[in-house]
This record gives sequence, C-alpha cells and structure tokens, in this order.
Amino acid sequence: MCYLKIDQDWDRHRDLIKGVDAALKDSREMVVKCHASFVALMPLQAVLDELAQEPKRQATHLKAKDVRPALDKYYSVERTREMDTYLEKEETPKEKKAYMRSGGGTGADFNIVSVTCALGRQLLAEHVAAGKSMVTRSASTPR
Repeated sequence: MCYLKIDQDWDRHRDLIKGVDAALKDSREMVVKCHASFVALMPLQAVLDELAQEPKRQATHLKAKDVRPALDKYYSVERTREMDTYLEKEETPKEKKAYMRSGGGTGADFNIVSVTCALGRQLLAEHVAAGKSMVTRSASTPR
C-alpha cells in the first residue's frame, strides 16, 4: 500500500531522496557519526534482513533478487563511483565516510540508505509510468 496520494507527497518523496543523496556526497562524516548503522556496508540480503526485524515479516519481506535490479539501475557501480560513494573492496577508507556501495568490480555490498533510496526511486518511476499510462488511456478512450 502506498500512502503517497497527492502531487505534493510525491514531490516531498523526490526531495527526500535527493537530500539523502546529497548528504552522502557532502556530509558523509556527519552521516557516519550520527547514523553509522544506516551506512554500514554488508551483503544485500543481510541489509534486507535488517530491515525486516519482525520474524512474522520474514516470509514476505524483499529478497535480494527482487531489490538488486533497482540498485543496479539507480546506484550502479559507475554512478556511485561518479558520486564518490563507491568503496573499492581492496581500498581501506582513509576517513570515516559513508558509502552507498562496495565490492571490487561487482558492487556486492550495500547499506540501508542505498537500498531505501533505490526502492524510493523505483517507486517514483512506477508512479510516473502509471500517470503516463493513465493519460494515454484517457486520451484514447472515446467520449
């Protein structure tokens, strides 16, 4: 169920994702200091298990195979390298900085922030696509 109903809700959702992206790029030390558990890099399924803390939700919560396409689309290795939020597996962080992805060339480790932002971007994309299909459908419907 999606609680985002009016255009302003979707605008705030979009702004929130942009703000989190900017925080990881520009205020990385502060994010690590205040929210270290949110930016701890770990295998994708471990992140998803962390998000589904209640045992009764384990059966229905997201699986890595469901989330990985959104991560690869919105936070690919190339994009996170451009954002300077990719940690090479063999690299040791010089400072306390937040990263969205790590893992050599495969980008195998993620965190709560990267998963949440990728799913948020996917939700926005589906909302936009649904809006366009509604406009197309209503325009083609005879009056």
